[in-house]
Amino acid sequence: MTNSPAQDPPGRPSQVTLAAGLLSASLGIGVVVSALTWTQLTATASIGFALTVQVATIGLLFWLIYELWSGRNWARLTVAVLWGVGLPFYFSTLMRYFTISRAAGYLSLLQTALHLAAFYLIFFRPGSSWFKARAVVP
Repeated sequence: MTNSPAQDPPGRPSQVTLAAGLLSASLGIGVVVSALTWTQLTATASIGFALTVQVATIGLLFWLIYELWSGRNWARLTVAVLWGVGLPFYFSTLMRYFTISRAAGYLSLLQTALHLAAFYLIFFRPGSSWFKARAVVP
């Protein structure tokens, strides 16, 4: 028997719920960072393009967080891979944020701390065991 996405997966460790909450909080902080850097963001792209990219990114990440919370191992891996792909660009972006707004820079650092804490919770036991057990259940 498989769980539909609307059902609460049985036995979800509190660590997975907390990780999804941390990632969701980071998403909310990202909206604030975007607002703080909006003038610079729209100086290099049209408002329509910038808004489209922001909304699409938030939507995709919200969906991935929901799928992770629902116990989808592929979502856990996808979130980690996307974060890893963005990591080489993070430091230059962080420096730019600090030049635009100290608040944006510090909020970005807070986002990174939330991500690292969430990854710890979902890639180490008991979170990792729950994802692995769900992956083998027919």
